[in-house]
Amino acid sequence: MKKSITIALALLVCLTIMPVGTMADDTHYLHIDKTTVPDPMVQYSIFEQYYNPYEDSFNPDYGFWLSKEQVESLTELSILHYDPVYTLQGIELFPNLKELDCSMTDISELDISKNTSLTELDCSHCKNLTKLTVGSNCRLQTLNCSDCNSALLKNSFPQSSTLRVRSRQVSCFGASRLR
Repeated sequence: MKKSITIALALLVCLTIMPVGTMADDTHYLHIDKTTVPDPMVQYSIFEQYYNPYEDSFNPDYGFWLSKEQVESLTELSILHYDPVYTLQGIELFPNLKELDCSMTDISELDISKNTSLTELDCSHCKNLTKLTVGSNCRLQTLNCSDCNSALLKNSFPQSSTLRVRSRQVSCFGASRLR
């Protein structure tokens, strides 16, 4: 009898401490902050997709939460560049991203290898961009890298082929699927 009461009390304590249902399941939410998306302008660009910046306050030090549905619904992202943007780390968290405009940013490297739904990328006027990692991203159809660092094409596409940039032929490497 004493043993039954002890087990019942232990179970009761466990049930009152443990949250119930999906409220306790952090996998249903993604915290966008300095650790997941280090650049404040990239954070703000994502924030603006789901919140009204005139009504909701944005603070990059505290970040904000997105539901799993919001993360999966992000298909287009234009990175705002009111302030310099140096990294796009964190975009890999958005698996259904189809269009990414990071033009006129100060990024030096861009890895889209985990954004396998990406079909359109505009990284034009990124003067510091010297490396673009595409990986096995076979859905990429449109790449705008006009007015970028000339080393970008050599570093990013190591096999010879041709890519049209601003209506002229540029010898580039590995871009045979891109037009």
